Amino acid sequence: MAKEYFAHDYDASSDPKVVAMISVHGAAGYGLYWHINELLHRTTGHKVVLKKYMYLSIASQMKVDVS
Repeated sequence: MAKEYFAHDYDASSDPKVVAMISVHGAAGYGLYWHINELLHRTTGHKVVLKKYMYLSIASQMKVDVS
């Protein structure tokens, strides 16, 4: 299976909103941020369903607490 790439800001960690997120959630938060970006890129229309099962699925994949 061929890899697919998407363009993204290589300096995202300097964005004030991302800096604030990292200050609260640390590297785990930044990892979740990029995981969700990749998930959105893979989905049709770049949208995901905001249901409890989606939060549980992402938390399970990333080995973090769903809260």
